[in-house]
Amino acid sequence: MTPRTLTLASVFLVAGVLVSLPQNAGARDTRDTRSEPQVNDWARPVSENTTADGPRRLSAAAVTDTLVLGSWNFNGPGSCNAQGWTTVDNSTNPAVMTHVDDFAGLGGGSFGRLHAISGSRSMWCGFRPNAADPLVCGYAALPGYGNSMDQILTLKDCLYPTGDVVFDYYLTWDVEPGYDFVTIEMDHCDGNWTPFPSGGAGCGYYGGGSCSGFTWTGEDSLVSLVIPAADNGGQFRVRIRATSDAGWSDQDGMWDTDGAYITDDLLLSDQNGPMLPLEDFESSPVGATEVPDWISTTNQAYGTYAALTPGAATLQLGNCSRDITCLWEFYQGSTYNYACGGHPEQQVVPFGNASAQYLDNEIWSPWIANAGAGNEYIFEFDVMRDLPLDNLIFFVWHIRSRVDGACPGQWQDFNFVYYGTQRDWERVQFPVGTLLEPGATEIQLAFGVIDRCPWWCGSYGTGACHSNGPLFDNPRLLRVNTVGPQWAIRDIDQFQDNFAGDGTLTGTVRADMAADILPSYSPNIQPGDSAVVGVDDTQDGLGLDAATGSAAVYCYVAVWPQGQPGKSGIGLQAPETRLGNIRYPVMGTWTDASGVEWTCVRADSAGLGNIYYTPLDRFCVDFRDDLFAPGDTICFFYAAKNVNDVDSYAFGSNLERWSNDREAAAASPAEFTCLPAGGYNRGGDILYVDGADGRGEQPYWDIAFASLEWPSDRVDRYDVRGSSSGLSNRPDGRVTDVVTQLVGPYRNILWDCGDVSTTLGGGDALPLKTDDYGLLNTFLDNLPNSGGVLLIGDDVANGVTSSASTSGTTFRTTYIPFTLTSGDHKQTFPLSPAVIPVNGGCYSDGFALSGACPL
Repeated sequence: MTPRTLTLASVFLVAGVLVSLPQNAGARDTRDTRSEPQVNDWARPVSENTTADGPRRLSAAAVTDTLVLGSWNFNGPGSCNAQGWTTVDNSTNPAVMTHVDDFAGLGGGSFGRLHAISGSRSMWCGFRPNAADPLVCGYAALPGYGNSMDQILTLKDCLYPTGDVVFDYYLTWDVEPGYDFVTIEMDHCDGNWTPFPSGGAGCGYYGGGSCSGFTWTGEDSLVSLVIPAADNGGQFRVRIRATSDAGWSDQDGMWDTDGAYITDDLLLSDQNGPMLPLEDFESSPVGATEVPDWISTTNQAYGTYAALTPGAATLQLGNCSRDITCLWEFYQGSTYNYACGGHPEQQVVPFGNASAQYLDNEIWSPWIANAGAGNEYIFEFDVMRDLPLDNLIFFVWHIRSRVDGACPGQWQDFNFVYYGTQRDWERVQFPVGTLLEPGATEIQLAFGVIDRCPWWCGSYGTGACHSNGPLFDNPRLLRVNTVGPQWAIRDIDQFQDNFAGDGTLTGTVRADMAADILPSYSPNIQPGDSAVVGVDDTQDGLGLDAATGSAAVYCYVAVWPQGQPGKSGIGLQAPETRLGNIRYPVMGTWTDASGVEWTCVRADSAGLGNIYYTPLDRFCVDFRDDLFAPGDTICFFYAAKNVNDVDSYAFGSNLERWSNDREAAAASPAEFTCLPAGGYNRGGDILYVDGADGRGEQPYWDIAFASLEWPSDRVDRYDVRGSSSGLSNRPDGRVTDVVTQLVGPYRNILWDCGDVSTTLGGGDALPLKTDDYGLLNTFLDNLPNSGGVLLIGDDVANGVTSSASTSGTTFRTTYIPFTLTSGDHKQTFPLSPAVIPVNGGCYSDGFALSGACPL
């Protein structure tokens, strides 16, 4: 096609990076196709904007009345008033968990590990099931261990060895991989404990992830750990330490175990023989936490830094709003200040302490009586963030309930932690009806702050700078008098735009989830095989499908172009089975008012222990993997029915809208596209990557395309779902062959990251596993004689400048013909209405794109 210049300066007031076609081009291949995944989600997602990636209520069934179940402003009289809310330090362990046990009555546990390793007794780090024990009241799955655990079995006295020491012990361990660990630690009798050894095979970390040689489970393994004289220093102690993070354990039921570890036959020897008697725990009573030479303890808590303060007494940098009333902050007593942000006078959220502990503080409401009618509940509050992702300080919220004063259920949320650079106050809302216990008579709320540096420093960010945010105020719990099932849907669990898995323009395209289901420490990418939704009716209960007897939860599907053989009705049905039955049976078709035929597919239970919903209200759906092809757009929305035959529909581009009207849902469905699609088929050569999907960028592009020579129907769009969550669903996570699938159909890639902080990946580390710079390098290397790439977004220039990956460095040094500055996230090349040639290409107003633009 004839090269053209695309002018967008009149539409966008954001930073952009122009990349033009180089003079000398090479080529390289990208990653292979992915293997078929199972339905599971290991993601620890983040959300930069609670009104974008986090679930929220935009429209629902008709509202007849709304009851305020609880509302608090924390003001006076006379001074700030907590109004029944209490501060909680989640690093406080409820009890010493590691004890001598004979495992009687436990039946071997869920996985057969609960037995004495030798003799009749061993030391076990775990809780027994006991409904009368307030320490484990509400635990979802026992026996096992809990969240925020820090349990230590320590040698009481200092040893003074001669030469090397051998620490022999048996160990059975079972912890969540990559986040929870059993660690061997050593000190020189000075309290400065460190893991031993610090790395490599046999590194002393049991839990996988950070070292080679160990998985997250092991049974009755004999370990002989050598502590050389150079390391033990002639005096030392050892301890076994079990730690867990704030989620995914037996406490919340999302990771079922037989307890963190069991150990037995502990023996320390130097060159002169045993230094202490063999500890086999046989002479100690069941339940003992102390034996002759060893003692079980918990670590000292991190501390509580949450407090009420007048708004006038804390820094608020936003220009649009200030809260001068009483509000919650999380830096009371901190010794750190905001010098890194230019405000050394302001205290900030504290950093980790000498014991490698980090802030995990929350504020819990009093118990709230559940009154009124309706099964829609909304938890809302005001928040001021000032939380760049690099800080690794996030805010969280939860809700739990109980029935008639019984043991409360687990704290529930949508498994997000939230951040954002916004410094103005925002009112956020979360639909929480699906998270309550059926028949709940009381409800409790929580919000708080967590420092994720121990898990994400060096991957999602540095954690080097903390602000005084987040700040909270004015929480409320509303009950809306609506009927019908309620929805809890995360965008990252929905179908993602995709390319053919065989690297061609004609092969089949899988219908896969946006989220990567492999652990974050795995370098590989494996999209979830199905889409997942949460739905429940805690007031009336979900109905049953009359034909199958399963829950009445469905997905309506229509494929464009319409009328293709085999792409409607029974042709969509996936062959997957469970217990001999089709998992996602086609239940019939329905034609809407505009004449579109929709196929109704029944969803299946998503199984146990996989994510953030309780097992009974989480459902998945899938279609044939050998059906869709490039050019297809698949539109879909969800439906559910309660026991009273009241329907509810979830629809909209990110499934954020609810209604009792099926026609309304059909008129505004969600969709995913098999690329290249209609734009290419109609003669277009532009791929628009919406790297800020759902955050408001696309309408501006639609306006721009409509005003330019290229109509929007000749532009293909790739939506990055959950764009701020650091997923591996950017283009490199789906394209198999760049030359065939991108260079073949397209000459121009317009990639807009909007206000998302995680822009493009370099294939080197988290938060993005994708090598998007490598993909662009290959695309630009292989373009014939025209075309190029335009990157736009608040943090794009900063991302390009700071990328230390090989592909990111190549991209920056090869294709960026001007200087980028990362401080203000803007580029320094001149802006002009004239078309200026740059390195064989051109741009206009700093936002134009081409590889060989004629003057």
